[in-house]
Amino acid sequence: MPVWQIATSSAAGSLIALIGVFAGVVATTRTQRRHWARDKLAEACRDIVQEATRVQRAFLRRREDGAAQIDWVAWNQALSSLWLFGDDRLARAAARMDETFFLVNHAIRKGEIADLASWRNARDAMESDRLAFINYARRGVLNAKLTIRTPLNSRPDVDPRDPGDQTSQ
Repeated sequence: MPVWQIATSSAAGSLIALIGVFAGVVATTRTQRRHWARDKLAEACRDIVQEATRVQRAFLRRREDGAAQIDWVAWNQALSSLWLFGDDRLARAAARMDETFFLVNHAIRKGEIADLASWRNARDAMESDRLAFINYARRGVLNAKLTIRTPLNSRPDVDPRDPGDQTSQ
């Protein structure tokens, strides 16, 4: 076998090996970026749900004793992360929660959410928005097929602490 055939064959084999290594690096980098972005999106969704819970709890404390402060900075940071990594459906679902929080905050300040019935209506609206967000996140991030129908903070319709609730007596 002539030397030029051996050299050509070796060069071709080396070139094919280098192309394979390059293709592997490109594919691995893309996969790692997708995983990183998905992990960041999952973190952003988790932060939204956690901060939404904190805001709702602060609303309850504010309604009960009037002194609770709401950490809007943490809520807005969670929204910012979601806007950075999320898709339009998730952003719209989070925006609905934000709008509901604004309306509830305004109603509490005006004294419109003073009794248990008005609090239940506000709570149900917040939980409905949060549940919709959770279901969008489950579908978009986890590829979950099943929809959750039970709110995170389910409460009975009757509260024995409510003196005005005739069904609890």
